[in-house]
Amino acid sequence: MGYFTAPDGRGPDDDTVDALVDEHVRRRDLLVEILIRAQHDGVEAPGPGGRVRRGGIAQALLILYTAFRVPFTTFLIRAYMIDLPREVDEAAEIDGASRWTAFWRIILPMCKPIITSTVLLHVLFAWNEYLFAMVFTNGSDVQTLPVGLTSLMSKHGTDFPVVFAGMVIAAVPVVLLFVFGQRYIVKGLADGIGK
Repeated sequence: MGYFTAPDGRGPDDDTVDALVDEHVRRRDLLVEILIRAQHDGVEAPGPGGRVRRGGIAQALLILYTAFRVPFTTFLIRAYMIDLPREVDEAAEIDGASRWTAFWRIILPMCKPIITSTVLLHVLFAWNEYLFAMVFTNGSDVQTLPVGLTSLMSKHGTDFPVVFAGMVIAAVPVVLLFVFGQRYIVKGLADGIGK
């Protein structure tokens, strides 16, 4: 699920970030405020609680995970792009590149660390997410891993060795992902925090 919700350099996140970074866009501050409010208020109202049939679970969770991560991703990438040197844009313009060509061929490749770190953060979020998966899934055949782990525990007795073994197995992919992507996460987030 994290793979499908992560930014890939071709989606609406990129256009939004470009508009928030471009100093010629009017009412840029209003866009920033709207995204901040969407990120804050969205968590408080997750939407109607209904069950999703087996065929629709992937689509429902995909939409929810994407909608709740877009503001966070936008601000990380925006903060990173604001710190990119403007001379690169000017040099591309002098060489005859259009704004879109400069963005796709020069700016976006320079954003590889922050895009990689946001992809990894999206994957980690989707892997560990519990609330939406618990609310919108029904039945063990469509439950995500965190919901399945909690179903192993009961008030009448819990087989703790089985639960802990499941938790270790669930943590292995996350640990491996962090080990292999650690330098991108650290560099992307450190540069994306802004100054």
